[in-house]
Parts: sequence; structure tokens; C-alpha cells
Amino acid sequence: MFNKAIQWGKLEENPLKAVKLLYNTKNGNPFGNIRKSFFTALRKSGIINFRFHDLRHTFASHLVMSGVDLNTVRELMGHKSLEMTLRYAHLSARP
Repeated sequence: MFNKAIQWGKLEENPLKAVKLLYNTKNGNPFGNIRKSFFTALRKSGIINFRFHDLRHTFASHLVMSGVDLNTVRELMGHKSLEMTLRYAHLSARP
């Protein structure tokens, strides 16, 4: 999944660095407040009962469902322990 994203976006070989680049503006400064844009988008689209944190859960769920190993998911999510990441293990197609 990340290999494809990296190839398409030609961002960075290291997925951790690629994810960090998504949070920078064209001039290299971090975005000031992406939550404001997020909530504006929710309001304009009529989406209710959705939290910003739900994006993290969706991100991790899609990684696991795409076959990314749990240790890589742990690293990408910034979890200190594998136990936190194991919450998503049931989504894996692996036995």
C-alpha cells in the first residue's frame, strides 16, 4: 500500500518520512490547524458523529486489511508497544 503511494507521489523511500511530508505546506512549514479544515469539511458534507481521531483508526484498519505487518503499523501509528496495535489484528487476513 505505502509502496504504491510512494511510487505515485514520489515522496520518499521511507514511509515514515513520507507520512510526515503530508503535513507540510508548499513552503515547508507545518499546517497551522488541519482540524479546522476537517470540521469545515464535515459540516459542509453533512457528516455527523465522526471524530478527527477516527481518521487514525481508519488508517490503521486499512493498513492491516491491506496486509501490512503489525510491527510496521505500530511504527506508522507511533505506538510504543505492540499491544496497542494488536487491537487491529482481527482485521488481518492472515491466520
